[in-house]
Amino acid sequence: MTTAATVSLERQPRRRALRHRRSGAGEQRWPISRIFAVGVVAAAVVALVVIVLGGFALWRLNDARVSLLDVGGPSTLAAERLTIAVLDQETGVRGYQLSGRPEFLEPYRAGQESERAETETLRRLSGAAGQEPIMDAVGEVELAAAQWRSQYADPLADGAFLTPEQGKVLFDRTRDALATLGSELAAQQQALRAGLNN
Repeated sequence: MTTAATVSLERQPRRRALRHRRSGAGEQRWPISRIFAVGVVAAAVVALVVIVLGGFALWRLNDARVSLLDVGGPSTLAAERLTIAVLDQETGVRGYQLSGRPEFLEPYRAGQESERAETETLRRLSGAAGQEPIMDAVGEVELAAAQWRSQYADPLADGAFLTPEQGKVLFDRTRDALATLGSELAAQQQALRAGLNN
């Protein structure tokens, strides 16, 4: 045998050994069916997570929308009606003071009824945690309006002589309290809108 043939025969067993080692490493690979099964499971887990997160986001969106429509809007409307009710009282008293005619006190009495109804609405809507500044502002409006009535409007209606300046000083406190309430409700409305946008 020639040396070239001898060298060729010696290399053949090495090649077979290398092929054997390579084929042994191939047995450690996953079959296509296992890869496909793992891919399906991973896709199912991702889909489940997306569905849960999507459901949570929809729930939060609905909650924010309900807060804005059921609390923010009605609170703002109640505050506007409260302002009108208090201004009606002041207008009625001023008309009575100028004319002395009892029918001018009708807006005063009707305004008190409206004031009670609107403050009750605001207390009901603003009773949740975090709305204490609104509740405080409602209380300040009630207190200022009650002081104006007890120290000016009621005595005037009973025939006491009081100057319009005395009434203005007291009523300005009520106006300030109404402005504070409006600011608190505007801040609440802004926060509710931001929550909806988020």
